[in-house]
Amino acid sequence: MNLKILKNYFFNLIIVFTNIIFPMLLFPYASRVLTPENFGKYSFGNSIASYFITFGTLGISAYGVREISNLKLKDSQELKKGFTELIILTLISSLVSFTIFLLMIYGCQELRVEKKLFLIFSLQVIFSFITLDYFFIAMEKHKRRTYRVLIIKSISLIFLFLFVKESKDYEIFALTIIVPELLAKLIDLYSVRDYLDIEQKLDLKKHIKSMIIIFIYLFSTTVYLNLDTTMLGILKTNKEVGYYSVAIKMTKIIIPLITSLGLVLTPEIIKNINNKDNNEFFKSIDSYLDFILFFTLPIIIILGFTSERLIFLFSGKEYILAVIPMQIMLPIILLISISGLCAAQVLIPLGKEKNILKISIIGLITNIALNILFIPNYSIVGAAVATVISELLVCILRISGVKKELKEYKILKKYRINYIYSSVFIFIVGIFFNKFTFKVNNFIQILIVGSSLMILYLISLLILKDKYLYNLIKKIERK
Repeated sequence: MNLKILKNYFFNLIIVFTNIIFPMLLFPYASRVLTPENFGKYSFGNSIASYFITFGTLGISAYGVREISNLKLKDSQELKKGFTELIILTLISSLVSFTIFLLMIYGCQELRVEKKLFLIFSLQVIFSFITLDYFFIAMEKHKRRTYRVLIIKSISLIFLFLFVKESKDYEIFALTIIVPELLAKLIDLYSVRDYLDIEQKLDLKKHIKSMIIIFIYLFSTTVYLNLDTTMLGILKTNKEVGYYSVAIKMTKIIIPLITSLGLVLTPEIIKNINNKDNNEFFKSIDSYLDFILFFTLPIIIILGFTSERLIFLFSGKEYILAVIPMQIMLPIILLISISGLCAAQVLIPLGKEKNILKISIIGLITNIALNILFIPNYSIVGAAVATVISELLVCILRISGVKKELKEYKILKKYRINYIYSSVFIFIVGIFFNKFTFKVNNFIQILIVGSSLMILYLISLLILKDKYLYNLIKKIERK
């Protein structure tokens, strides 16, 4: 990886760590103050709104990065024209999505009961067209993205501790998350005004087919990622939604740390594809896949052994029922990371939207069937199992899609078995560790177990002379 990519990755790491630390500060306080029932109301509302936000953005998060990355290689007028077309299309889709959402709020009894909460979430829907992160990623303005995230999160935290004081404040909690984000979106729109040009002759039609395909893919992905929470809200109680929401948040909190490298690599990958430089293209995929395997396998094991302590630390002992669902869902850290690589860094840049759409629909149908089968009898444990099986199926199908498109690329390389050997080793050590209960608080216990297992993992890789780790050490030594 060159210096520019490393610099951009550094800024993305700050964003990721902010997105990890922020929930660590926010959700322990919010989940305790709001109690499982009202925290479940917020989570249910958020899951419903996410569908309409996805419809409002019309697949722009994936399509926009590819389109802007291509246009910036041409002249500035082409870039302005293309960006203006994307803004207008997402404005139209946001208005349509907002209208349907309002009709649902007033027409559906289950939503009308919490009308005020859903109206708060509707603000996210109407302003979803100003989701401009794709533009800043494609233009590689990661420093600006970093400052934006730090400011938004800081304001949200201040609002949280100032205004959320009682269990009944779940609507205020929603506002503390949404209002700073909306203000930032308006500032984003103002900052890109020089890239907008409505006086040119615009061609909206050329984007529609690809955007709709990517939208259906993203929407189906959003549905099956939120379907478990939504179905628990319908079939079970808000309290069970609260338990499950804590489990899923604790599981997924680490995923952005892994996927952030993909965001940085995407513009470079698109450039390599345009230049038909397969050698550099394969190097980028290798770097990202090695990174995923190197980090996710030990993290899954460490989180498995510390899950109970983590939930007690961040949400309290009243969320004890979230421990088993969290442990069940830990493999999705690896599965989602590899699936994301296959889709966002390979198939979409190659223009294979239809491929990932078919796979996502299969995943969605599988998830719906499994949730209907498992949730009535097994509640949150059933929802967790359904999620893992669905993600595993999607991951396998996407890997197959990549192999079909890149016949020369080898995914299974001999040195990658080192990560499995080392992970099995620390798993065995972790079982031994688990027999001892240190008389220390939750944080110290997590720190002891986590750092010990990670050090042993790295020592094991050094003994095995792991290629990725040795290259990493050489790069550090050069600096």
